[in-house]
Amino acid sequence: MSRDALQTILSNLTQNALRYSEATEVTITATADKIVFSDNGKGVPPKSLPYLFERFYRVDKSRSRETGGLGLGLAIVKEIAEQQGWQIRAEPGHPGLVFSLLLGSTLDKNNARRKDPHHFYPVRRYATS
Repeated sequence: MSRDALQTILSNLTQNALRYSEATEVTITATADKIVFSDNGKGVPPKSLPYLFERFYRVDKSRSRETGGLGLGLAIVKEIAEQQGWQIRAEPGHPGLVFSLLLGSTLDKNNARRKDPHHFYPVRRYATS
């Protein structure tokens, strides 16, 4: 697993949540084969979910470059994940948005799994206030 790739992905997801979702809390949980990143923000409309990882896509069309970035952060996340052999998914949370980063052993059914693939590593919480 590339530490730099993982750091870039988590940083981009955190920045995205704090800038655009109006979240007051961001939570990261991890198992041996999956990292789940969730926030308690306003989420996105269901019609936007299929497009979140496209370059230059913005949920809020009224944002300009000065007020809302280029719409590249999640596209970068997807590209880095795919370069590592991982997958990234976005799903509606209740509230907010949930991103799941599926790591290599999740994707390769022939890989030997760890003894307890459901073991949770420490949870990291980031509050905006």
